Amino acid sequence: MENDIRNLGITDIVMACGSGGTASGVALGNRLSGLNVRVHAYGVCDDPAYFYQHVADTCTDLGFPCVYGGAASASSGAEAAHTPFLTERERNDKRRMTNVEEEEEAVPVDVRDLLRCVQARGSGYAVSTTAELGTITNVAKTTGVVLDPVYNGKAFHVFVREVEQAASEWEGRRVLFLHTGGLLGLFDKSDDLMKHCELKATSKLLP
Repeated sequence: MENDIRNLGITDIVMACGSGGTASGVALGNRLSGLNVRVHAYGVCDDPAYFYQHVADTCTDLGFPCVYGGAASASSGAEAAHTPFLTERERNDKRRMTNVEEEEEAVPVDVRDLLRCVQARGSGYAVSTTAELGTITNVAKTTGVVLDPVYNGKAFHVFVREVEQAASEWEGRRVLFLHTGGLLGLFDKSDDLMKHCELKATSKLLP
């Protein structure tokens, strides 16, 4: 996946965020691999502050000290900062160049330097609006890609709204939307989705 992102010139990764696990992994992997793409996590069940703190705690538990704002994560006990974290290889290279056997512990990174968390809960967790269901239907009709209404549908709906409302901020960007599954959630909304499927397909992704 890393090679594909580089070869395709991907500048942004967009995904739904439910538990925060995928967001944490993608954000940390992006930083450690040096891909330096922008990571956007669209939360479907809680607010951005919760997910920022969760990702900070998760990264810290994995050995990458993070903080959210001015407060340290539960595992770090350190002050907030924006100093880049040194990988093990970078620490070893620095030791060889300076002939220093031990380096100071890495300064924690502000989690907002790793990703951007966005509110996409809408009317509530697993509660779909007519507009969200319309987006899911239009995406399926125009691309053949099926989004679930609980996670990916909500995230993609808010993402495209953002692009429409702030087009200049996304101009020239090459975005990868990470489909995280959850298609079983379609069954609960089958009757509502069928109403949209009876409508004439449009060239727009949003209703």
